[in-house]
Amino acid sequence: MTKPETHDLVGPASIAGPTGLAMEARSITKNFDGVAALRGVNFSLQRGEVHGIVGQNGSGKSTLVKVLTGYTVPGEGSELTLWGRSVSFPIVSAAEIGIAVIHQDLGLIPELSVMENIIVSIGFGKKTRFIHRIDWKSEAKLCRKALAVFDLSLDPLTLVRDLSPAQRAGVAIVRALRQLQESEAKDQILILDEPTVYLPKEESDLLATLIRRLANNGVSVILISHDLREVRNTCDRVSIIRDGIVRATVDPQDTDRRELIRLMVGHDVDEYYP
Repeated sequence: MTKPETHDLVGPASIAGPTGLAMEARSITKNFDGVAALRGVNFSLQRGEVHGIVGQNGSGKSTLVKVLTGYTVPGEGSELTLWGRSVSFPIVSAAEIGIAVIHQDLGLIPELSVMENIIVSIGFGKKTRFIHRIDWKSEAKLCRKALAVFDLSLDPLTLVRDLSPAQRAGVAIVRALRQLQESEAKDQILILDEPTVYLPKEESDLLATLIRRLANNGVSVILISHDLREVRNTCDRVSIIRDGIVRATVDPQDTDRRELIRLMVGHDVDEYYP
């Protein structure tokens, strides 16, 4: 097995929130029809940290997310620890162990309101013999309170189709956190899979602010991204995956763009394009 590069390896991030190891993945492997997608991935996430994962297409980023959220089962010898507790594979319900993932498409329903999107996938409400009754007034109040945490002054009755891209991403984040709260998970880990890939710069910057606010509130965030500007401006640490191996974990403030690209492709690049 190829050993990870040791260049610029760093320790725990310097973060505003309470510290402590939220997640530790060790020796994560995954093969598809004999082809190795993950080859002994080691990865750690601190409480209240924004940890970026970057790599070229096919590097193993998506496969790692699928392993961490229970969509695929890793190979023998793979280990995962959350908040100091060992987690068995396969993961039956990511939400029940405190992990939520937001994909590129966000999974929102444009024709429904902000409030309806936040509660639509949550099994809750006052239970009667035959139906679940929803106290819409109380839910609107809870919705406003949750949105206010991220400075999203949105009317809960606004249709999602009328929101800006960054506002939609904010609603998806609030919904994911609400799902974790309903699952009674003690601690929260949020995985954002390319959330800004279609956003203009101003919208991306707004979302970055929301992500930092998440971390400041103690949520641990894994940010999957191709945007090196985004990860350098948003993340406390960045792990670079190449050919199914974490090659390095670096401090993005001390690592320039050229070096990140070198770690991603495996060699120095004289010319590169945005």
